[in-house]
Formats: sequence, C-alpha cells, structure tokens
Amino acid sequence: IRVWTERRGAFVRLSDVARVELGANSYAMSATCATPSGSVSQSATVRKVGGNSYRGSFYNAEYDTSGSISISVSGRSQSVYVSATKGSASMRLSR
Repeated sequence: IRVWTERRGAFVRLSDVARVELGANSYAMSATCATPSGSVSQSATVRKVGGNSYRGSFYNAEYDTSGSISISVSGRSQSVYVSATKGSASMRLSR
C-alpha cells in the first residue's frame, strides 16, 4: 500500500514505515516515527464499520496516551480523527 509519493516520483509504502496485520474487517498497526531529536512508537487497531469508515483505538507508550481513532476514506483521500484525554487532532491525507 502506497502512503505517499515524493515529488521526484519515488514513493513510500506503508510497509516502509509500519507493521500492519490485516484481518477480514480489521487492521492492526505498529509504527515508529523518528527525527534527529527522538522517536515515538505507537500502535493502533481499527475495524471496518461501514463502506469506507473505520473506527478503533490507539496507544502510545512513551506518552502513556490511548484513545479512539476514526478514519473515513473518500476517493484518493482520508480524513483521520484521533481523540484522547490529553487532546485531539484531525488531519486529511490525500494522494
């Protein structure tokens, strides 16, 4: 699965940045994002709840944070919403 394509035409696959386990209607993922100043690991599990909708939970051990995640896929874009007691975020990803 391609996550994004760089301007030069090179692309990054989901398997390049995360470990994903596929089930019949559920997905489990663990990933580590790293920068020169540090790294953060996170895991998530989502299940299909509609034609293009997924819901589940995430956990981040470094910050002792867990919460819910909702994903909606529309064509070549995704809307992602995460919510936890320490805050919330939303983002739109597109190709």
